[in-house]
Amino acid sequence: APTETPTDAPNPTDTPEPIVAAPTHTPNPTDTPELIAEVSPELAAEHDSEVVAEVVEPEFAGETIQATWQELKPANAGPGPRYEHAIQYNPATNQLFVFGGRDGNQVFNDVWALNLDDLTWRPLAVNSPTAPLARFSTVMMVDAAGKNLYLATGQRQDNNVLNDVWRLDLTSETWQDLTATAGPGRPLATARPGEI
Repeated sequence: APTETPTDAPNPTDTPEPIVAAPTHTPNPTDTPELIAEVSPELAAEHDSEVVAEVVEPEFAGETIQATWQELKPANAGPGPRYEHAIQYNPATNQLFVFGGRDGNQVFNDVWALNLDDLTWRPLAVNSPTAPLARFSTVMMVDAAGKNLYLATGQRQDNNVLNDVWRLDLTSETWQDLTATAGPGRPLATARPGEI
């Protein structure tokens, strides 16, 4: 049996009416600092549609914040120049951690902490019985309590990709390999430059 098409059904080949923007709204103090959409009956009538959204930008009064860069000058020597290293801030201790990376000649597996209160560098985990392989393009994070530093994946000097996971206990300064065993057909995740 033939089916009937409702006469008010939209035709898939019809081009929808554009949304018209005309910034005329002045926000009041209770408006949120995001784009504000209003229904404009005048614009709707003008463009022969039921609703036209008017998107406008808010205006703000008061002081503007000006950010400036300040070079920090540590009191002692820290890690040498490098690139493609991992860096992570720990708000619990106000420290900045740097791990690995490379300098054009070699790849590193050292980890350093910069105390941002007194601007002193300190190497970490120098006596740990185990440590991650030297690598670059790795992923690093600090846990919410600020007690552990996690490191995952990266690339070795020969450009082979690593897919291991390590934890550095920041109290005992010892590394632990947390790498899971991948099951059949389930390779571990890898990090590639530019994806992090």
